[in-house]
Amino acid sequence: MGERKIIHSDGAVETLPAEVSPETEARRAALRARGRPTTDQARQDALRRLAQESLRSADDGALKENEALFDLWTPGQAYQAGDVVGYGGRLYRALAAHTAQADWTPDTAVSLFAAVQIPGDAPLTWIPGEIVQTGDIRLFEGGRYRCLQAHTTLAGWTPPVTPALWAIDD
Repeated sequence: MGERKIIHSDGAVETLPAEVSPETEARRAALRARGRPTTDQARQDALRRLAQESLRSADDGALKENEALFDLWTPGQAYQAGDVVGYGGRLYRALAAHTAQADWTPDTAVSLFAAVQIPGDAPLTWIPGEIVQTGDIRLFEGGRYRCLQAHTTLAGWTPPVTPALWAIDD
């Protein structure tokens, strides 16, 4: 079994098994003409982008289940509101369209990103950069706290030092 290479008018090189039928070649040419992917990797990339797009409005649990689909945060990358990225072992959702800068990391740029927390039976750990709602329960340094008013958590504004935002939950 051999293989053959086809060089397309756009310069793309496609390696095909020698036994590819003329019908298969015609189908691939039609896909290329419509701007559709023809290789397995291109199809995988297209499916990944489609899955990412469909998860933009998903709840945090669905995001966590599909964590491997999301790219790592990259400085210089343009993000749209709703895009989800990985950074520092967590997922973050972009809150506004922007181009990432090296000093606007998802864990510190709370006006641009919200941390994804996965709801479950156990209380979640307090983290900076999360949008919390009144009544949400978070754990912080061994204490259990109830959110008193909706806000975005900030580094340094931890539950023990912000009694207007958090109360000890017994």
